[in-house]
Amino acid sequence: MSLSACASQTLPMNVISWDENEIEAFLPKMPGIADQQATLVVTTATGLQTTIPVQFYQNRVQAVFHVDTPVNFVGAATTAQTTYDKFYLLNFSDGTTSPAADHYTFCCSTVSGVDEWFIKLANGWTIPGGEDSYLVENIGIANQLSPLFFVSTHNEDGFTNCGLFSSGDGFLTDIQSVPPPSSPPYSAYQAEVDVHWTAGSNCSGIAYALELRVYGPDGFPFD
Repeated sequence: MSLSACASQTLPMNVISWDENEIEAFLPKMPGIADQQATLVVTTATGLQTTIPVQFYQNRVQAVFHVDTPVNFVGAATTAQTTYDKFYLLNFSDGTTSPAADHYTFCCSTVSGVDEWFIKLANGWTIPGGEDSYLVENIGIANQLSPLFFVSTHNEDGFTNCGLFSSGDGFLTDIQSVPPPSSPPYSAYQAEVDVHWTAGSNCSGIAYALELRVYGPDGFPFD
């Protein structure tokens, strides 16, 4: 029993059991083969063959987001401005590329906004959002991962800096992975992470850095 794909490439399958009505078999890991239409070929002991059209779907794996030139892969926008807004990108020693931002209000109104981080990913990679994802490690073994697994903070630092006149530390209220807009220039990106934040009315700030994990087909780079 085999699977024909990739311009007539034949992938042998491991048959576990069979009878007149059913064959139980599995395909070993094949990293680097893209999702595609394929043909399942069943060969009998006498050499007769039956072909069945099927869909080949590559195993999905996760990886820490890290790129050598993050400015080419990450864009940012925000829905609100404070006295001081800064966006930057950090490469940490643990192998992560972290989008980071600071917001600070000197006076005189509380400001709430959403930082929209846009991520370029290749080969079908994405940052899951809204539903669980499954990592298939082996035949019959799959780990369920929630969207929260893929987006978290390295740190969240709310602060004030003018003593009794301060209104209180800034803070984050939510982090979400959402589909990016389909219109230019955002259509160039494959993932979006929204960070909801609030800075107080007087001498109040919030700083944070994100840790991102991405999800995609085994054997293909995401950058």
